[in-house]
Amino acid sequence: MIRARSKAVGLVRSGGCGRRGTVAAEFALLAPFLFSVMIGMYELSRGMMVREVLSDAARRGCRTGALPARSNSDVMADVNDVLTSNGITASKATTTIKVDDVTYDGTAKNIRDAQAGQKISVQVSIPLSEVYWITKVFLKASDIQSETFNMMRQGT
Repeated sequence: MIRARSKAVGLVRSGGCGRRGTVAAEFALLAPFLFSVMIGMYELSRGMMVREVLSDAARRGCRTGALPARSNSDVMADVNDVLTSNGITASKATTTIKVDDVTYDGTAKNIRDAQAGQKISVQVSIPLSEVYWITKVFLKASDIQSETFNMMRQGT
């Protein structure tokens, strides 16, 4: 009995020796694909996270702009606060403020002059080159944009 047992163990060992390099070869073939999938997941997750931060900043800026006696600088301050607190360089972002679909740039036109009941819109965008982690290969757009938030200007 002891002899038969040692033969069975010997057969298993000798059968495994021929596949010793197979695992390494299979990993070498699959590793680039697996790493590409992982990097793609990181970049897509980062893009979605940045979009949510931009949308939060636009929502907060729009809420501020809808309040009476608020100006473009108040909206920009709130947008910049949200971006900075989430680790995004606020000076690289572009904030678009509109009243009734007309862009108010803060110099010639300021939302401080908007009347009660007018539609205030805010959208924030940032170049992708400012927020990607590893590579831009998986995100094809040149910039990431928030949703456009609309609110009615409140009266005094």
